[in-house]
Amino acid sequence: MHLTKGLVLLLSAALAGCASLSKEECLTADWHAIGYEDGVRGEQRSQVAAHRKACAEYRVRPDMREYREGYAEGLESFCTASTGYSRALDGYEYTGVCHGLLEADFLEGYTSGREIYQASSHVEALESQQQQNRSQSEHLKETLREKESLLFAADQSEQVRRKVYREIAQLNERLGRLAREQEILIRRLHDAESRLQELRSQAAFY
Repeated sequence: MHLTKGLVLLLSAALAGCASLSKEECLTADWHAIGYEDGVRGEQRSQVAAHRKACAEYRVRPDMREYREGYAEGLESFCTASTGYSRALDGYEYTGVCHGLLEADFLEGYTSGREIYQASSHVEALESQQQQNRSQSEHLKETLREKESLLFAADQSEQVRRKVYREIAQLNERLGRLAREQEILIRRLHDAESRLQELRSQAAFY
């Protein structure tokens, strides 16, 4: 009984934490300011539905005229080339909240920032692959040293030596393959870094 009641309280607290506005925010709401904040963050127009749901519990209804006016003003600040550029660099996924000339301005910066974000992500992925490659190579080299020590141990039988020879050959083959892959990665990383630098230079005015 007590356990069930505790779970209900925890669930209620979690749901309250997900509400777009708190009780105090609903009761003292400046709907023009709330609309502006939603607009300047690039929220969808449907965000007001979440506010309506959050405040319904306290019998508070949004002032839609004030909200829409504030939201429109916020969007004017959000839908700029510089904002589009900076948000794209952070990995923001544009969902079409800007319209008309505002959207054209936003997309000018967003497209440039998105290209840089993707190019930067590509560089990071290649660097990660290189690091994984180096780690594998170091592990194989350590294993190879152990096998070589085992090979030259005085008390090893001929059968064991043949087996170790085969294992050493396999390790050397894998090391060679990793070395070739590393050379390819180095060239690809150089090209990716050059491309990233080029894109950053082209977008320097944002």
